[in-house]
Amino acid sequence: MCPICWISGFIAILFGGSFIATINHPISWILGILLISYSIYQFYEAKKRGNKMTDDTKQKNRKTIFRFVQGVVIGSLVTIIIFYNLVNKFHNHEQEHEHGHKQIEQPMPNDLEVVENSIIIFYNPSEKEHKKLHKWLSRKGIVHKHQ
Repeated sequence: MCPICWISGFIAILFGGSFIATINHPISWILGILLISYSIYQFYEAKKRGNKMTDDTKQKNRKTIFRFVQGVVIGSLVTIIIFYNLVNKFHNHEQEHEHGHKQIEQPMPNDLEVVENSIIIFYNPSEKEHKKLHKWLSRKGIVHKHQ
């Protein structure tokens, strides 16, 4: 097997699958399908070129591909560990703050006026943050009302 063809096919299938799995839009689905088709073609090319190689060359190429797969697996595990620790610290930090603050878990009142292109923010700022927020909203020309 040709290691360059195999590795580029492997990377293309990872990106293609990621496009299909994470982005919910037809253009990303088309890109994902194109990348997966390209990866299948690269795997075919790797197999075709591998048939013309000597046994010694095939063995070297298998080792190269195996080292690449090892690097991908180790990199994935390190990434998982790092992001798990970061997210875990963030969630623990959030939980510590939740115990000291009042949470709003009331149903939305029916008398709220529904306006097109509007958002509702449940936010309890300090007095200083409240003034900054008012200045920013007035500069942007955003109309707001307090509940």
